[in-house]
Amino acid sequence: MAGKVIRRLTVTHAAQLIELAGRHDIDSGRSRPWREDVIAAAREWLDSTPVDPTHARVLAAAIDRGEGAEILQSTIVHGDFHHGNALVDGDGVTGVIDWEIAGPGDWRFDLVMLAFGCHIRPDTCEPAAAALVTEAVRSQCPDDVAALMMACQVLRLASMAATRSPDRAAQACGRMVAALDPWLR
Repeated sequence: MAGKVIRRLTVTHAAQLIELAGRHDIDSGRSRPWREDVIAAAREWLDSTPVDPTHARVLAAAIDRGEGAEILQSTIVHGDFHHGNALVDGDGVTGVIDWEIAGPGDWRFDLVMLAFGCHIRPDTCEPAAAALVTEAVRSQCPDDVAALMMACQVLRLASMAATRSPDRAAQACGRMVAALDPWLR
């Protein structure tokens, strides 16, 4: 596939990735109880990952808010849709890689993942690109949906960090919660 991995998200690339994520808003032909699956996974990660109690309360509250969230179940979800999984050639996005966990669910998770990357690693995004992605999430996702999805991603990454280095998981979680505080509260 032509292109190279994006090193720094530009406004031009962000606009194209937002548009590509929007194309996932179609019926996949399959359905999955995505909200229930996400909440169950997030609660399991919260219970099994060493997290500071203050951060655990913030994340638990975001998950609780998601209990009543209106989550789609049959659109296409890439599942790891961030600019590090996009290929570009100049100003054009030529492809999106790493589809191994794609499936039916709520396509807006892909937008949230894109925003997550911008907020966790702001050094990899132009500020205007991060603002564009943030606005896309705000326009497409109700607050309870975005909070649940952000909390799920924080806990997924913290759980992965705990597997590799248990003593650093709480610290990593704390950094993510701090960076995403407006989304989670």
